Amino acid sequence: MSSKKYNDMKDDPNVVYLKHIGEFEEADLDEISKKLSTADFELDVYNGGGKVTASLEDFSFISFLALNSPIMIEFLKGVGTNAGWDVMKQVIILARSKVLGKKYHKLTSTTREEKEITFGLKIKLDKNSKFDFELKGNLSDEVIGESLDKALDFLKAQMKTTEYKHPPYLRYSTEEKRWITVDVLEEIRKKHKKQNL
Repeated sequence: MSSKKYNDMKDDPNVVYLKHIGEFEEADLDEISKKLSTADFELDVYNGGGKVTASLEDFSFISFLALNSPIMIEFLKGVGTNAGWDVMKQVIILARSKVLGKKYHKLTSTTREEKEITFGLKIKLDKNSKFDFELKGNLSDEVIGESLDKALDFLKAQMKTTEYKHPPYLRYSTEEKRWITVDVLEEIRKKHKKQNL
């Protein structure tokens, strides 16, 4: 298990990346690493040490797992075995369970606010195609498992793009049983409008 910054993450074919702010203990990381190794994946960890720098905090993850292109292309082509995808889902659900209910302190120049740690899955298909899947704490493990299978379906339907776009932020609709893209700028506008009333 190595440790490097997210931006340093290479497209190693078997590496799963975990970024956190200290809420995962060594035993948690060992458990996740051992689970991944059963499908020949490796864990790469970056501990941000409690530093939260997100400017769009409602639409970014404090902690996340990231899957890079080689892994995802194998899964999307069906080259990766079902057993490999099953292990990946178990790891995502396990990592999410370690974060549930945990808090962090958001500091500004004048305030100190306790907030819940957000968790998600970042997926990179190529240099221009990246996606952020929100894994909310109020969904059951069964629904999360279902949503991850639907994430594969969603990704298979995406067209390759030649230009970089900011990664879409996606939320799972349990009613529609599909991932829905959130219009982040519109949501931020609504939030500011509400605050200024």
